[in-house]
Amino acid sequence: MVRNFVGHILESEHFEVCTAKDGGSAVDLFRRGAFSLVILDWHMPGLSGESVFDSLAEIRPGVKVIVASGECPEDVKCAFHGRNVLQFIPKPFPIDDFVAAVKTALAA
Repeated sequence: MVRNFVGHILESEHFEVCTAKDGGSAVDLFRRGAFSLVILDWHMPGLSGESVFDSLAEIRPGVKVIVASGECPEDVKCAFHGRNVLQFIPKPFPIDDFVAAVKTALAA
């Protein structure tokens, strides 16, 4: 449900969006595509957010990643410590803040 909601928000802002149902699918999709930005949830079916991030960075070092999570921000930041995450967005998030974060990340 969240994946579809986020996709709809971004598509309404004229971004091209691809979604994955779980961590393994996300890595496979990333391996086959040329993505400008990845929005990654910390907890998802299959692989953990950290494992997915590490796989993406191995495939393409310097990949732009935003992490979104409804978990405690300090726990998420600790879990991704040392990884080059552009931004952490706590859920639930105001739509305008989310879109602004995406635009900022793409411009970085």
